[in-house]
Amino acid sequence: FLPPALKKLFDHIAPSAFHNSADRHDPPKCHPRTREAILRKILDWARDPHNLRLLMWIYGPAGAGKSAIMQTMAEILEELGILGGSFFFFRGAAQRNEKTHLIATLAYQLTQKVPSLVPYISTAMDNDPAIFTRTLETQMRTLVIDPMSAAARDDPRSNVWCYVMLVDGLDECSPPESHKEIITLLNNHSFV
Repeated sequence: FLPPALKKLFDHIAPSAFHNSADRHDPPKCHPRTREAILRKILDWARDPHNLRLLMWIYGPAGAGKSAIMQTMAEILEELGILGGSFFFFRGAAQRNEKTHLIATLAYQLTQKVPSLVPYISTAMDNDPAIFTRTLETQMRTLVIDPMSAAARDDPRSNVWCYVMLVDGLDECSPPESHKEIITLLNNHSFV
């Protein structure tokens, strides 16, 4: 049973985009004792509370193992309790092949890690019932950034900013014009 606020949010997510979705059974992962240097570099970056580089972009040619690295990192970060959410785009899967569900999916997962965000997100959705039809920029500000800022302001001891969000497979998102929009969005909000 979901509270009404989370039910409204849940209706707009892509659960199959989670790193641990049953729809992604047997996702690619790094083999043991491989890619240790890059995994360590990402983990050091993710765990550094004084890190001023809040966005890390992993790039390389198709088939280089980026998704395996991201899946492995999602599992490691979840085990450490610092995975705020993940979205794995996939061209052949409805809801995972377009930008429409990205922000709601990340916001929903974040509420699972930081339940104190629920009232702030609920109020935002009540104030704008059409939020899911707005631009990604507006959704990000309304459903993620503003609620996190309000939660941190209301409880300065909260660790609401100590989570990592992973987005993988951007090249799988249609239409291709959305790639720039998502990269710009993530870059703009990595310095909040």
